[in-house]
Amino acid sequence: MMDINTMFNHFLLKQNKKDWDKYARIISTKNDEELISFLPVMFDWIENIDTPGALIIYYRLKSFSKKIINEKLEIKIEETLINKKYIWTLWLIDLLEESEKKKEILEKVEAADNRFLILKMLDYENDVELQNDGIEIGKKLANFEIFIQPYVPQYEQRVWENCSKIVCSKSDKELEKFLPKIMMWLQDLNWYGSSQILSRLKKISKIILEDSLKQSINIAIENKDSNWLYNLEQLVQDVNEKGRVDLIRIDLEIEGEERLYLKGRNIESSSKYRNLYLQDLDTPYLRVGALSVLSKFFDDTMLDIFISLKDDPDDYIRRIVEKTLEDNIWEHGE
Repeated sequence: MMDINTMFNHFLLKQNKKDWDKYARIISTKNDEELISFLPVMFDWIENIDTPGALIIYYRLKSFSKKIINEKLEIKIEETLINKKYIWTLWLIDLLEESEKKKEILEKVEAADNRFLILKMLDYENDVELQNDGIEIGKKLANFEIFIQPYVPQYEQRVWENCSKIVCSKSDKELEKFLPKIMMWLQDLNWYGSSQILSRLKKISKIILEDSLKQSINIAIENKDSNWLYNLEQLVQDVNEKGRVDLIRIDLEIEGEERLYLKGRNIESSSKYRNLYLQDLDTPYLRVGALSVLSKFFDDTMLDIFISLKDDPDDYIRRIVEKTLEDNIWEHGE
């Protein structure tokens, strides 16, 4: 098994980025003494909270002994202030104990960049008039990137609804270079501000939207995020492309149903359970998962079963049947 020193080196050298989330989970199980020499690297890991594994590292740092962490943390905070990395500063000061020093640093950040003062005004717990003032000031700022779904621990999601109003007020040209980041707001339409963002993106011309939309769709497919894919699908204007994305989304959701089915049954995907899979086709909430597993072991004896389900009312069942018959070179009408 890889040791944590190698994992941290991979992060520093920007290697195996796809494994960083896994590394972070392993690192988070280690005790303070094992991690103390790696604190500077852990601080670097949370510079951008969107970095794979960053949130896991952040929560591990939160549980660190303050006595151990404070001195090195204060040095790093000063460094981020000098380099004007204020979002990073805010994540780091959130690791400090409540104190006058913590308040002083927060005031320094707000004084250095008035956008953080505006963020403070946008908190939905504030008086409505103060929130509205913050929105109007924010709309006038040319540099508005900080308002795109900001991950700032002091305000959390409480500012997102009002931030979305600032972002949505911008022109297509102003939004264009930030579209990949803005589309990440659509990963969950329960998030504050996401519905407004979706409505605004629907009004952007296809020419401006196209490249960023394709990029986001590919990331959603790679991450098997069917929920985000469904939300992005609402922005697709080309009928053929919409159909393609819809089928990919359905395939991802079928994969999810299959995993849930096997977990619920506490079995692995194996032909030895074939009779159980067939039996579960008669149980409404199990049939998609069971048929998906059966499709992996398709043979001549199952042809009649699959053909009988060709016109099933369930989109997922029909998709599994269609794909399985195609993959096995069966003609649909036979």
